[in-house]
Amino acid sequence: MDLEAAEVLNALCAELTAQGTSSRELTALEFDPESGHVDILTRERAHAKGYPDLVSTLKNIGQTCAKDRIGVQQLRRIEFLEQEIKLELISRSGNQTIVYSYPIEE
Repeated sequence: MDLEAAEVLNALCAELTAQGTSSRELTALEFDPESGHVDILTRERAHAKGYPDLVSTLKNIGQTCAKDRIGVQQLRRIEFLEQEIKLELISRSGNQTIVYSYPIEE
């Protein structure tokens, strides 16, 4: 079954926000395609105020996934960096790593 990544990201976002987790606290979300498990890696110190919120960040990434027909099994990592947020995935053929970059505007 080819689950849509946008749907999974929406559910993940709802779960994280219900737990009180914000994007300022995150280092990365790592996806395990075999188990379907998502590792949530957090930071010791929060990102600066004004860091993009989790809802809009995951919605934006979900829109990219929908537009480019990215399946959830392709997702590998979403990294919450100081200057950008990066989406790492594997191509449908499985032989190429693809990285999308979302710069953080000040």
